[in-house]
Amino acid sequence: MSISRADRGSFANWWFTVDKVALIVMAGLIGIGLMLAVAASPAITGGPMSAGDFRYAARQLIYAMVALSILAGASLLSLRQIKIARDECYCPVDVTVLPGIGHAPHREAPNRTLIAMSDFVNRILHLHGEGELAA
Repeated sequence: MSISRADRGSFANWWFTVDKVALIVMAGLIGIGLMLAVAASPAITGGPMSAGDFRYAARQLIYAMVALSILAGASLLSLRQIKIARDECYCPVDVTVLPGIGHAPHREAPNRTLIAMSDFVNRILHLHGEGELAA
């Protein structure tokens, strides 16, 4: 399958704007987690006198597929769709929009991204009574 830059479809637009290094790193971390689950599954599910099976690894594989589909689906959303999801979601959703920045904020505006991330972490820590909120 060949995608040209002239194509203006949502997938083509996503492919040319997404941070591929971050995508590969996230997929690699999921792969490492699945390898560890496969290695640990027989020991977790077996007893002292019985061999284990791979129930734990199968469950982790399902979780990984769900996580990858959420990751891919969320990265395809437009700003309008993200705001609708934030408003309609039944759980707390924190959306920070950095104007003029695409799918790679850590490369396009590292200082603004770091400030937004530290504000988010400070809010979460403060909600749980940990850390101190910077003045």
